[in-house]
Amino acid sequence: SATAMVKRICHGGFSPSNIAMDGRFLDFGTITSVSRYQRRATRPLESDFSNEQTLLLDSLIELRFFIVKYIAIPKDSKLITQEELIAGFDTIYRKVQQIEFLKLTGVCEATAVAFSQEKAERFRQCLIAIIRQGNSPFVTWPGLWGAVEQRQKPSTSGIGELLTRLAFSQDAADTQEKITQEIGDFSIASEFTVLYLELRALYTALRPDNKEVQRRT
Repeated sequence: SATAMVKRICHGGFSPSNIAMDGRFLDFGTITSVSRYQRRATRPLESDFSNEQTLLLDSLIELRFFIVKYIAIPKDSKLITQEELIAGFDTIYRKVQQIEFLKLTGVCEATAVAFSQEKAERFRQCLIAIIRQGNSPFVTWPGLWGAVEQRQKPSTSGIGELLTRLAFSQDAADTQEKITQEIGDFSIASEFTVLYLELRALYTALRPDNKEVQRRT
């Protein structure tokens, strides 16, 4: 689910019947690709793309409920509590999302994993903050958030375009200027700049030949 979110893939219909036991998506009738991390909802009264993982968590909680109700748990076994399930899901979701967001910059997974988890989480939070700026929900059916002509158009930042521009930045000042111009928030731009350049430096240091990547102009 975290990987799908970062790659802008919206399932649109999470339920216990369309999630495999190993986590794979089933039933692709509602699946879609979302443009620029827009908050798209495909079913009434349910979470939109920005927080679709809550539907997956609800499905896991529902599965646990029926396991407790209908399956005899051996005395020497222990079923995790609902609180443990929620906490474990949240931890794994954030960790996977951290790595996938770092990979959007063009670094390999080995570099993303080597980046400090504290910095990876701050990087994730910066991107989430950028995505949420001016990001209003829109739906694919009439009603709920108003008629089509009354809905506010999403005005999300293009993360892909932003990261492409940063790939050609030459120094910290240039990088921060590009980010500030894109998102209009100096505090987020400042923190994001530091983290982005540290990630790029780590990638360079971990390269086998230890040489800076040549950038095309």
